[in-house]
Amino acid sequence: MAKYQITASASESTKIQANKNANINAGAAISVFGIHLMAAVEKQADATRFLVCPSTENPKQSVSLASILKDAEIEDKKDSIDGVIKFLGFPGGVDKTFVDVYQAFFYYSSSENDKSGANKDIDKEYAFSLGITNEFKPEPTEPLPFSIESISFSLWNSTREKVVNSLGTYSIEDMLEKFN
Repeated sequence: MAKYQITASASESTKIQANKNANINAGAAISVFGIHLMAAVEKQADATRFLVCPSTENPKQSVSLASILKDAEIEDKKDSIDGVIKFLGFPGGVDKTFVDVYQAFFYYSSSENDKSGANKDIDKEYAFSLGITNEFKPEPTEPLPFSIESISFSLWNSTREKVVNSLGTYSIEDMLEKFN
């Protein structure tokens, strides 16, 4: 007789507990033009989700415009882009102009469970906030009444409070409140 006897019994714990289709989840730490982000893809039987967001609590990340041109392999256009940048009021040109990334967030879902109410036809949300900073500090030949130090731009449709707050934007209404 065997040292341990095995008995056959039927219970819920002995049944196969698996979905018919496999689920897949993949993630990656990515760098887009020197900007550190993370990406995740989730594939289920009935839906796909895709997320790109900051890899950490993102402090401002700055990348030189010259570096972006090099990484994008369009350095042959540097002279013409440099002329446009200088025309726009950034006398430091490509070499002294930096793109500051405050937020980069993109989320896509094909799952019907992720869509509700008035947003039934929306399958993606995003939030991007960028700034352009001129590191060149010229000495003008005659005093000017102003200089452009930076330009910022934000575009979003996300309503997630933390994502929207991380954009660092203020509405004109918010700004006017300071004068009331």
